[in-house]
Amino acid sequence: MMLLDKLNNARGKYLAVLLLIFLIPSVSIGSQVSFTIQIPAQVSLGERFSVVFSSNKRAADFQAPSFDGFRIVSGPAQSSSTSVQIVNGQVSQTETYSFTYILESIREGTFRIERASVVIDGRRYSTNPATIMVTPRTQTPTPGVATPSRVQPNEEVQISSDDIFVRATASKSNPFVGEQITVTYRLYTRLQVSQYGFDEAPGFQGFWAENITPEGQPQTSHEVVNGSRYTVAVIKQVALIPQKAGSLRVEPLYMNTVVRVQQARSRGSILDSFFGGSFFDNMLSVEHPIISNPLNIQVRALPRQNVPDGFNGAVGQMNFNATLSDDSVGVDSPITLTMIVEGSGNLQMVNVPELNFPAEIESFEAQAIDDFTTNITGTRGSRQFELLLIPRASGNFALGPIQFIFFNPATGRYQVIASRELQIVVSPVANITAQNQVVHPQTIDFLNADIRFIHITPFSLQLSGTTYFKSPRFFIKIVLLILGFWVFVWLWRRGEKAKGNLVLLRYKKAHKMALKRLSNASKRLKAQQNAEFFEEVFKALWGYISDKLALPVSKLSRATVQESFEQLHVDPETTKEFFDVLDVCEFARFAPVAGVVEIQNTFKKALHCIVSLEKELNAQNK
Repeated sequence: MMLLDKLNNARGKYLAVLLLIFLIPSVSIGSQVSFTIQIPAQVSLGERFSVVFSSNKRAADFQAPSFDGFRIVSGPAQSSSTSVQIVNGQVSQTETYSFTYILESIREGTFRIERASVVIDGRRYSTNPATIMVTPRTQTPTPGVATPSRVQPNEEVQISSDDIFVRATASKSNPFVGEQITVTYRLYTRLQVSQYGFDEAPGFQGFWAENITPEGQPQTSHEVVNGSRYTVAVIKQVALIPQKAGSLRVEPLYMNTVVRVQQARSRGSILDSFFGGSFFDNMLSVEHPIISNPLNIQVRALPRQNVPDGFNGAVGQMNFNATLSDDSVGVDSPITLTMIVEGSGNLQMVNVPELNFPAEIESFEAQAIDDFTTNITGTRGSRQFELLLIPRASGNFALGPIQFIFFNPATGRYQVIASRELQIVVSPVANITAQNQVVHPQTIDFLNADIRFIHITPFSLQLSGTTYFKSPRFFIKIVLLILGFWVFVWLWRRGEKAKGNLVLLRYKKAHKMALKRLSNASKRLKAQQNAEFFEEVFKALWGYISDKLALPVSKLSRATVQESFEQLHVDPETTKEFFDVLDVCEFARFAPVAGVVEIQNTFKKALHCIVSLEKELNAQNK
């Protein structure tokens, strides 16, 4: 039996070695990164085709080449796919991440598509250049052959500029510098529009711009223009804040629409003439490009006379207030100075008012907290600044009054709002010092006949002949030392046991590690490294769940996490918040996020999610 066991063990070792020999090449091959381009070798003039950039690993920071000789119809559209193959019992999984463009050829000739590049696992990879030939336009098929849903070039049907057009209007044509206006793009049509898209966004040079187009399908109305009735839809709205005075131009908006028009078939029989052709008419979907009108905005400069000292560009109608978290503290104790600007105007550009503090008070950089919304009527809400102050000396200190200055475009004047004077009483730190002695002994040379200095403080006496090691106090201390030693040994063994149990150790440190990663994310946010910020937040959430559920990251998926949350009876709201934050982080890897407010909200939601999960999971394990 012992011989058989040895043979079996040896056989198992040989099989393991052979398995490693076969697996190592496959692993090295599977770990290779590929980034390629797929493009047709030849297209005809005016033909639309797709260009696909594909990688076998998740990519970031996609840099597209220029497409000279082609018009970008749409893109880049991002997608991912997973394929699983089973060959001879071996399972292989392939993931593909793609960036797809739809192009239209606009010139004949041979064109070179330069390299595209992405970042994968910290390294940048590029595609090889590609060549494509554009040949003359192919013969247009007979009109009667086209199916009703097919998109046709605009050669067959004449669509006038009066049938469909886009009109851009501004809410105000002569704003002040820093005063918000709204540019609205309305689509006017007498045709049936089945699809539309923006080929090129208008340029807003000299403006701060924010897209405020409502989500969902645009609302339509009807309007009579030059005696013709049009269906009108608001398709885009942009909030603009001019940054300099003078004549600023809002460039046109380029659109591409697909409209459905009626086209009669060519009549070749007497039946067509008899029925007048209306029965055999067919509907065609026709592409039609549109360009909006440009806008010239005459921006007025702010008055240069009587400009108050400390004005930093705030424009609107605003209020201001300043408060202290505490007005009586000790030395080196922190105080929070809160300043709130609320109202309407360019709150996005409001800065901290000028502050002058006493030399004894140290101040730190202010943190801004935004709570405002931007729509067609303007930006309304508040911007709050929190400033940390630390007094370094005791005394009474006065702060302010703090002045906030803004320009009111309604009155054309500067306005100054001053807070009340803020008083801070700083007390010295309570030091533990010996009380002054009433009597100060002098150095005395004792002689046999001298009298010793009289003790004026209480002291203890003990009977003559008694020893300390026989006293009850001695035995009590011995017992306490022994108990302390055993407690130390127990705690040490418990710690060593916990270190041996990696699962338990990861479980206990999950919360601490998640908060550490969120702290790194906060640093990335302050450095305006948005991509790295979302990466850290994603690692914090995913790593926290991996440690808490004792699952390696490679085995984590939405399904396993969802199932574990249901088994642990996690609050559905917490579960939804967890996956919502993950979705935002995943999306932000490939597409920019709207603004700072959304990024700050993502950080707050991630922190709240981890705190909630920690409470719920710990409560169930008690």
